[in-house]
Order: sequence, then C-alpha cells, then structure tokens
Amino acid sequence: MGGPQLENGYTRLVNELLESLTRQKLHGREWAVIMAVARHTYGYQRKTHRITGSQIATMTGISPNHAREVVAGLLAKKILHRINGCLGLQKDYSLWLNSPLQGAPRTRGGKRPVQGAQLAPHKGHIIKERKKKEINGIPFLTFWESWPKKIDRCNAEKLWNKLPENDRQTVLQDITHRHWSEDKQYIMGPAKYLRGRRWEDEESSECQKETSIYVRAN
Repeated sequence: MGGPQLENGYTRLVNELLESLTRQKLHGREWAVIMAVARHTYGYQRKTHRITGSQIATMTGISPNHAREVVAGLLAKKILHRINGCLGLQKDYSLWLNSPLQGAPRTRGGKRPVQGAQLAPHKGHIIKERKKKEINGIPFLTFWESWPKKIDRCNAEKLWNKLPENDRQTVLQDITHRHWSEDKQYIMGPAKYLRGRRWEDEESSECQKETSIYVRAN
C-alpha cells in the first residue's frame, strides 16, 4: 500500500496542545520550527533534545540564520523552552505570552470578550507599537530568554539596548551555536558576555572558555 504508514513511525502530540497551538498567531516559519522540534522530541519519545539551527534548517528548508531567529522568538514567547541547552515544547500553554487562556482585558461594558475573539486596538497604539519595534529592533526579552543563566538583568538590558541591530542578530546566532555547560558556575552572566563582546571570541564552547579562564585565575 502506498503513502505514509503508521508502522513506519509517528509523532504523538496531545490534542489539547495541538489545539492550543492552532489558536496562536503563528507565521509559517514558526509553525515549521515547532513541528521540527516536535519531530525531534516527541517523535523519539523524549521531551527535549539538543537541536541545532542546521538540523532545523534541513527539516524545514529555512536558512540556518532564519531558523535560529525563529527559535529565539519562540523561546521569548515561551512556546519553546530550553533546558541545559536542549529544546522542547512548553506543554504548559498557560505560560505562553500570547496564550488564549491568559487573562483577557475587559471591554468598556465590563465584560470579557469571548475566547478566540480579539479587541480592535486603538489606531494610535498601533502606530506607537510600530515605531517602538522599528527603533528597538530585536527586543531584550528575546536575548534574556535564550540565555541559560539569569543574573544581573538590569545591566544586561542596558548593554543590549546599546547594541546595533546587526550585533543583536549575531549574538542570537552565537547563543544557538554554543554548547552550554550543565554546571552553571562555568557559564558567564549575560551582562559580562555583552560587555566583553564575547560573541566575537574564536572558541564557541562556553564550557571551554569559562574553564580556561578559571584555570588561569588560579
């Protein structure tokens, strides 16, 4: 019999999670990356897996650079999460930043909108949001959610806001390439990384960098 067969393998995805994804405002590349992550995780009966941008690019046909940017965006939205350098789907969809289950604002009549319905934003708000995106580029939250060691956020955000857009893109690509140590004492803080422009270092292994620094210090 022709065509795909269950006997050749399948990916188990809970209906409730899939239905929650369909209610999100996701563009085509985001859907492709989510399905690629699901294939690499649930497709092999595991919750997370170390997936590279090149692997996602091979599965989706998206360029590696764009794949890494999409991953960073989905991490910021909390649809994906990273544990010790491994990617996976965040099953608790109430944590997603644009989750339909999060508290919806009340209308002027005091009633909440029907689930799935959207309030029309004020025209002035749309213009302000567009200008804000144009000025700020990639938001700090995208970088913060991608960094495995959450310390010194205030200084990290100040340093991030001073970076030009091309450096921000390079930083996100560098984070995806790095192999993070499971022992967080060997992972530098995000502010130190940005202040020292460590994405320009020749070595890509975070563990090797921090270990060599530790040895020289002693």
